Amino acid sequence: MALFDRARLQVLDGRIATGTRLTAEGDLAQALVVSHRMVFGAYLELRDAGYNSSAGYGARTIAPRAEQPLARYAPQARAAS
Repeated sequence: MALFDRARLQVLDGRIATGTRLTAEGDLAQALVVSHRMVFGAYLELRDAGYNSSAGYGARTIAPRAEQPLARYAPQARAAS
């Protein structure tokens, strides 16, 4: 879905900051001249992919689990012996 992809990329590159409240579905649908159902579907897909806290009123963006740095691959400091 193009709307999902655009929103996902904007979260990843920082144009939509973590913790930002998402635009109301009806308002976004009207601004983009698309159906409310399309926006709702994109918000559900964002939620399922881990990019927002919920699908519905008050949804906020979150740092997606898949895009967070993998700590297990970070170099470990060696303990002094």
